[in-house]
Amino acid sequence: MSELDEFAPAWSPIGERALVYCRAEGEHAQLWLVKFDADGKPVERQLTKYGGQNPAWSPSGDRIIYENNAQLWTIRPDGSDEMPIVVDDKPIFGLDPFWTR
Repeated sequence: MSELDEFAPAWSPIGERALVYCRAEGEHAQLWLVKFDADGKPVERQLTKYGGQNPAWSPSGDRIIYENNAQLWTIRPDGSDEMPIVVDDKPIFGLDPFWTR
């Protein structure tokens, strides 16, 4: 990666003019969200603090699923409620969430 890379953009599925993407500085990537107002002016903010790649939106647009160290996590678009995905108290690993197939 270069000094600053931005990659893996995903538009909100519900037409909110919102785009989640990865921004890497050095070797560590974080999730960022940019929303565009009616005039097309972007407002960016960082969503994750401890890593994140390969974001995908839930069909309803209320959550973003992403990979962090091969484990799947979710976060709300406002940056709240960040948590790993677990089933039967075991973390879920993988890069291909079922709703992106």
